[in-house]
Amino acid sequence: MLGIIPARAGSKGVVGKNLKLLGGKPLIAWTIEAALKSGCFDRVIVSTDCEEIARVGRQCGAETPFLRPAAFASDDASMSTVVQHALSVVSEYDRFLLLQPTSPLRDSADISRFVRFFSECRTHRAISIVESLKSPFWSMTIEGGVLRKCFEDQGEVRRQELPNTYLPNGAIYGCDVGAFQRDPVFFDNQTSGFLMGPEKSIDIDSDYDFLLAEALISFFKCHSLPS
Repeated sequence: MLGIIPARAGSKGVVGKNLKLLGGKPLIAWTIEAALKSGCFDRVIVSTDCEEIARVGRQCGAETPFLRPAAFASDDASMSTVVQHALSVVSEYDRFLLLQPTSPLRDSADISRFVRFFSECRTHRAISIVESLKSPFWSMTIEGGVLRKCFEDQGEVRRQELPNTYLPNGAIYGCDVGAFQRDPVFFDNQTSGFLMGPEKSIDIDSDYDFLLAEALISFFKCHSLPS
């Protein structure tokens, strides 16, 4: 099992995001420490285009066997191409987990449970998900200045009658290497979903997300983090 942590330098939503201090340590440190503590990986690597991120990654215990080429670190580069590049350099593994640094509240226990879940699945792919806080069946658009329902109007429907819906939370993506090399996607119509709680599902894309993560970390220093 290979752990891949993608961490480019060119963040736009939060400048310098991967090295910004969260709870007293660089954002990327939370994911590296969780991965190593889980004991699930033969190797944990950081894929980055930045020498400083690579240095911090090594200080935290991860490996940095390469610097990512600029072509795979642009705003237009997809995460699948990032993983394809990593697997072309580090190629001797059967499965990988992609662990984004933007999910700092995903801890070692979550990773261990995901690995057990994935090993019991009959699918080649699994991703972490969180239950939607608001049902998309209530979603609307604005057309010509008036509201339109996104889904076919079925009359008055009680909230309790709506089906549960889920979203990827960005914390963990798992895939068989062979399946990914044949079809480099993280989600297809045979992907398993590993459910995580909303308190573990912060995905930092903005300063607001950073403040929310700081608040949760401060709270959990005084209370037990849900398992």
